[in-house]
Amino acid sequence: MAKKRKSGKTSTQKKMNPVKRKLNWKRVIRRGLFVSTIFGILAIAITVFSQQKQLEYDLSVIGNGKPTVVQIHDPNCSLCRQLKNNVHSVLPDFASTVQFKTANIASKKGREFALQHNVPHVSLLFFSRSGKRVHFEQGVASPERIRDLLQGLAKGKNISRIR
Repeated sequence: MAKKRKSGKTSTQKKMNPVKRKLNWKRVIRRGLFVSTIFGILAIAITVFSQQKQLEYDLSVIGNGKPTVVQIHDPNCSLCRQLKNNVHSVLPDFASTVQFKTANIASKKGREFALQHNVPHVSLLFFSRSGKRVHFEQGVASPERIRDLLQGLAKGKNISRIR
């Protein structure tokens, strides 16, 4: 049998009849605003990231008056990731003069682009300002090699002769 307390109710009765508390509306509103702000910031970050990724894969800009480098990339290939890292290590020096794009062969568009140019993954394709393919580099190129090719491409030189 349950023990009686000073209030005259047993401990079992107290558990069944909880004390009703007033709702603190200021606290509820503050927490709601905080949660809404966090979700808003996350949504903006995801949107910006998504748009940047879409720009990276937009191959329609080839020939828009700016030299372009396209990496034929397989996301499951460690050599492709290494090549991408090498390109990204020198890309900041050329961001205003050369645009870098990715043809992901795991996607239909990327696969079609690679087939159209008859190139395997772990490759870089270099396009002139007018969109003409001027060079093809296969394999993991060193950052120094990529820098030399990008300098030549930015200056409009014949980069197929750069060794």
